[in-house]
Parts: sequence; C-alpha cells; structure tokens
Amino acid sequence: MPSVLEQARKDGLDALLADGGEKVTFRNKSFIVLIDRNAGSIVPRRRGEPTFVENYDTVIEIGVDLLTTPPESGEIFTEPNGTKHRIQRVARLGLTWSCRCPAKVA
Repeated sequence: MPSVLEQARKDGLDALLADGGEKVTFRNKSFIVLIDRNAGSIVPRRRGEPTFVENYDTVIEIGVDLLTTPPESGEIFTEPNGTKHRIQRVARLGLTWSCRCPAKVA
C-alpha cells in the first residue's frame, strides 16, 4: 500500500495528465505524457554569466509504470502532427521518466 505522500504524488500526476497531458507515440504505442516545449538550456556565454539559448529543448515526462524498461537515449517520441523528439538524456523523477530532447527536430 502506498504511503500518503506517494498517493498524493500519484494523484497529482494523474490530475496533470488529465488536464494537460498530450498524446504521443513511443515504441509503437500511444501514451499520454507531459510535454514542456520551453525547457530552456542554460549555457555560459561569458565566464560566470549564464544566459538562455535561443532554441529551447523539449522535456517529455512519461509515467514509470507505463513502460517495462526505461526510455533510452536515441529513442523518439512522435506527436500526432508528426513532430519528433529524439531523447538525449533520461532521468527518473519519482513517478516519471524525464526525457530531455534537443531543440532540433529528430
């Protein structure tokens, strides 16, 4: 049985997916995920002065319980409009896999 905190996190994720989730195809299956198209990468332009790059990365979060194996670098999410997002880095954030995809279309 999940703890109160784990259940609250799951309920929050379910609410986010229900309200703001977007459909993608991944590994030949359809999933509802969270997509942040404005996840700016910070790169140093001058020593000690970080600034945002002009092109923003995309971060896609997919539920850990939806996949039998973690997403891997190089795999691709495809939106219904054909936009593709190639995974560059993956991190587990509790209930989701956070997949950072470069700004350029895969």
